[in-house]
Amino acid sequence: AFLEEMPVGHVLLKWDGAQDEAVVSHRTVPCPDLEDLFVREGFRQRGIGTGLLRYAEQMAQRRGFPYIGLAVGLKNASARRLYERLGYRHAGIEPYTIRGIDFDEQGQMHTREETCVYLIKRI
Repeated sequence: AFLEEMPVGHVLLKWDGAQDEAVVSHRTVPCPDLEDLFVREGFRQRGIGTGLLRYAEQMAQRRGFPYIGLAVGLKNASARRLYERLGYRHAGIEPYTIRGIDFDEQGQMHTREETCVYLIKRI
């Protein structure tokens, strides 16, 4: 998402779906996965995240997918409220832990661990 020429947000749409074993083992229909929804500080609460989600949903719907899904951290209450307000519902999968590596602005590597719940939406 851009405001004039400045990037203010992004989301990744993975056509082949989530790769976390907890999700893969429960998937019964093809379901693209949304990851890394992010809106820059100072630009939140302006509908940018909603716009990114709706655009991704439209793209998936045009390709014939009946559902779209995403993982949200249990501690990220504001994101979960947004997703639920937009129609995402618990997929019936027990919370699971994801692990990853991030780099800070100085290039220092940090490992992260987050317990998530998986939500889906019929589109």
